Amino acid sequence: MSSFTIAHDIPGRMRIRYGKNTFSSVQGEVLKEDLYAWPMIESVEVNNVTGSVLMLYDKAQKGLLLNKLKDLDIQYLQKADTSSIVVHSQSPEAIAMNREYMNRFFKIIGKRYFIKWFLPMGLGNAITIYKSIQFIREGLNSLLQCKINVPLLDATSIGVSLIQKNYTIAGNIMMLLNISDLLEDYTRKKTKLELSNSLSIQFDKVWILEDGVEQEIAMSKLQKGDVVISQMGSMIPIDGEVVDGEAMINESSFTGEPLSKHVKKNDTVFAGTLVEEGKLFIRVRNLQDESRISNIVKMIDTNESLKASIQAKAEHLADSIVPFSFLGFFGVLVLTRNVTRATSVLMVDYSCAIRLSTSIAVISAMLEASKRNVLVKGGKYLEAIKDADVIVFDKTGTLTNANPTVKKVVPLNGYTRDEVLRIAACLEEHFPHSVANAIVNQAKKEGLIHDE
Repeated sequence: MSSFTIAHDIPGRMRIRYGKNTFSSVQGEVLKEDLYAWPMIESVEVNNVTGSVLMLYDKAQKGLLLNKLKDLDIQYLQKADTSSIVVHSQSPEAIAMNREYMNRFFKIIGKRYFIKWFLPMGLGNAITIYKSIQFIREGLNSLLQCKINVPLLDATSIGVSLIQKNYTIAGNIMMLLNISDLLEDYTRKKTKLELSNSLSIQFDKVWILEDGVEQEIAMSKLQKGDVVISQMGSMIPIDGEVVDGEAMINESSFTGEPLSKHVKKNDTVFAGTLVEEGKLFIRVRNLQDESRISNIVKMIDTNESLKASIQAKAEHLADSIVPFSFLGFFGVLVLTRNVTRATSVLMVDYSCAIRLSTSIAVISAMLEASKRNVLVKGGKYLEAIKDADVIVFDKTGTLTNANPTVKKVVPLNGYTRDEVLRIAACLEEHFPHSVANAIVNQAKKEGLIHDE
């Protein structure tokens, strides 16, 4: 048996650790699925880098959980079938953003210590004074506008250090401020990117009609004017005009309308809507980045009028805290006659955290809602929910979930049961409809191969 240590344990919540890189990310997904099947476990999270497993469990069954963990030999993961496991990787945009901010972080650190260790003291001091000009200018602008805010706070701490000729301290303060701004910017952009990706319609490939022949192409090769084919049960990937066919379209993803809409030739359809019945041939008008659903995402991101009022209150509160930092500065200076101690008070400021955490909390709540198929078009609408007296739901697909399963296969005309299921799965694998998925999943469960 593989040994583990209990890293954290409170009633109903336990984190155990097997050791760094004990299992891979794919093996971690297998372990997660297996543990989740245990009756006393409510949820599981695994981290393959640290080799840790976080479990929420029924605290009344803690003894049974520990016994099962002691009997579990995770070496079985080395031989486990991982062919069906899909590990969701980061999007290219997220990878590029992480790389960009990592480079910027190391550049800030590298510049600071290159100046400190390798340049002559006089030259290093001159560079520090030059870099401080930007901070001091922003502080003076705030002072001229009679604003006591964070830029004035930063400028004061840097200016006091320079007056004392503590160039090293001034340089370190500016380095920390730059890192702080970088982390704030990264956190905000990362959360917004996750929200945008969760709301955006993601397609790798689409079916088009070209010269009378239906063929599958990469979404990146799709051009305006192409004719896209959308079948029953599939989501429309673009905005466009119907050139042939008719269908019932569900537009609830961004209109909220529960009833399906009948569309035919010359009607307009939008990306993110679902073809419930029928088949459509759609001439591309707007590609993914120009679609209506993409514009909704951009509107959420950029429209100030959609922000929650609590965000404005947080920004006001953040600025109102700054004067107390100055009071603390002068108070410590009077009591201790020590400028260094007094300056340290200026650096202990919570206004940035208040300003950032509120906006991140709102965006994170919208992201969490989108993961549960609820589109919130702005922070102010999320905030308005607390005043709602009545909430009206569309039942099908909202309060109920269509997940049919195959109960019985009845063969006719000399066909065997397996032949009928195999042929049906072969035909239905082209359609994402819930009934089609049930047939394909049943064939997969029984190990019936159904190549074309």
